[in-house]
Amino acid sequence: FLEDSIHSEMIEDAEQHSKAHQTLIKFRYLRENLAALCAQSKENVKFLTTLEGHFVTISQGSFKRISRCLEPTLEALRLVWIISSHYSNDDRMGQLMGRIADELSLRVTSEIDPKLVLTVSRQDDNTNERAEGYADQVASLTKPTIITIKPSTSSYQPNEDVQDNNNLTLSEKLRDASLALRSWKTNYLKVRESIERSNRDARWEFDRERLFSRTDHIARVCDDLGEMLAASLDFQTFLSPKFRAVTLDQVGFDDAVRRVSNMNNRIIRCSFNAFDPSKAEDWADTVQVFHVDRVRIERVVRSFIDQSFKNSTSAKAAFELLHSFRTMFNILSLSPNSELLYDAGNVKHNRKNSSIRSSPVRDVLNKQMRDTTRDILDQFGREIDQIQHFFHTQERNVPLLRNQARISGKIAWSRQLFVSIRRTMRIFKFTSLGEDIQSAVALEIENKYLHFSKTVLEYEKELVRQWSSAVVDESIASLRSFILVKISRTEVLGVNDGLSHSSVPVFRPNFHENLSVLIREAKSISQLGHEIPSLAKDVVLQEDIYQSHLNSLKDVCSEYSRVTSGLTYQEFALFKGKLIKLEEALEPGCSKLNWNALGFNTFIQSSQHAIEAFERTVLEVRRISKSIAELTETISELRFFSPSCIQEVEGDIGLLPELDDVMSTLERTRDEIM
Repeated sequence: FLEDSIHSEMIEDAEQHSKAHQTLIKFRYLRENLAALCAQSKENVKFLTTLEGHFVTISQGSFKRISRCLEPTLEALRLVWIISSHYSNDDRMGQLMGRIADELSLRVTSEIDPKLVLTVSRQDDNTNERAEGYADQVASLTKPTIITIKPSTSSYQPNEDVQDNNNLTLSEKLRDASLALRSWKTNYLKVRESIERSNRDARWEFDRERLFSRTDHIARVCDDLGEMLAASLDFQTFLSPKFRAVTLDQVGFDDAVRRVSNMNNRIIRCSFNAFDPSKAEDWADTVQVFHVDRVRIERVVRSFIDQSFKNSTSAKAAFELLHSFRTMFNILSLSPNSELLYDAGNVKHNRKNSSIRSSPVRDVLNKQMRDTTRDILDQFGREIDQIQHFFHTQERNVPLLRNQARISGKIAWSRQLFVSIRRTMRIFKFTSLGEDIQSAVALEIENKYLHFSKTVLEYEKELVRQWSSAVVDESIASLRSFILVKISRTEVLGVNDGLSHSSVPVFRPNFHENLSVLIREAKSISQLGHEIPSLAKDVVLQEDIYQSHLNSLKDVCSEYSRVTSGLTYQEFALFKGKLIKLEEALEPGCSKLNWNALGFNTFIQSSQHAIEAFERTVLEVRRISKSIAELTETISELRFFSPSCIQEVEGDIGLLPELDDVMSTLERTRDEIM
């Protein structure tokens, strides 16, 4: 029995040791696996930390920044592919790249809604909210490693890129989104090609359908939406109230606006998700219908343009209308250094990228404008020929305005003809593109313009030369003439009144009309830009002095006429000597003084004093004469004798008393009064 119990215990101990050994083996196996996984995780954390900044850029950065960061991101993935033992596997690296592709697609689809692209008045108020959710989606890039990637504390600030996205226009956002998606594939193929050329590392043979099918489809949709948006905006800009004001077909204009609205509604009311690759055929059909509508509207707009230019009455009006069209439609050539090509070295998709940076509608209307420019140039050439013919037929018989000087009037007339052409030429050069200016028709027009300008310039110079040669002698003769001219009163009145005082002369200022014309001509010719003789300049500079002298002479002559014209016959006989002295005071102006004389002011003062003295004498004599007349009248009205002293006789006349009787009566009356 004892042996049996010992044997049983030994068997039990062996069995227990056997179970512990198996457990130990399992423990060691699990520990080794956990240690390997921990080491792998640490290694993954180390490698993924190098990718952290790139992942944050992809999840939160702007589309432009994403385009720039994809090349260094794929280079970093290549380094991880070479060094990492975990991500050197096709499946694991393929899954990581697939998640990057998914994140790129999610970024675009979350910020761009195809149904709202053509709603021009749309304001995307949800952009900030969507941007806040991007940080939560970063973890999906590293799910196999169970690592949550948080934004780096580096100098990169993603909020600034989100703000940049918010400030972009919708067309720029579509362009940048397409460029970012295409950069993903382009840079992938570039890194793959460099790996193949190195012949050292394992090749990238990942599932391209998984990596690029969705991103390529979304990029194509963004390109199509960019074309649609450009066409819609171009139509809406062109079919503006400004264009409505110049077109005569108001009904057709409203119909074109409705067509644009219906064209946009096909996209706005689309019943499927355009970013879904399974709906690619439906989207292609929708795009095809949109382009058909666009072509039809283009024809209508082109007919409007043609009709508007047909209603223009001159090349100037046509060029102004052309400038108005180009200004409101902004038809300009795209510079080769445009910012739209900022990543053209990395993105080689010329056809698709060109569709973003230009508009088919704009290209068609640009061609329409160029064709119209050629027609306007032909009309402008005919107008130059007509104006030149009119100039040659009228240059010797120029129609002048009233009171316009002859020479300056001719120059102004020729200058007006030239300016009408020059204004049109300037508008053409300002509104036309470079190739329009360098065309054969434009060069011919410019030659005609230059020839006519030289003809007008020579005509003006010849007129000024002839005037300058004659004006010197005329001005000298006019300035040397006496300042006053004496005219008989009979010549002034035109009749002889038979009175002796009609022989009193009349003095008039002798400012020659040639001087007035010379001053007007010189001032006008100088204002027109031509040089005038020095003598003419001196006359113009002294115009105020001559005008002041002329006004003073007019005042003196007017005062002289006023004083002498009111004399009666008796006054003329009385003041004949003083009138002679007064004439002698004014005589120097008729025989000695000219317009260059230095004693002009002295003469004016002496003349005024002589006139004032004569007037004072006349007034004093008239005052005395009036007093004598009043006294005589008073005496004639006195009655020295009472009616009783007058003896009546037959008839009406009475006899006066004797002188003795009168004296005795006066003495008696005086005594009584005393």
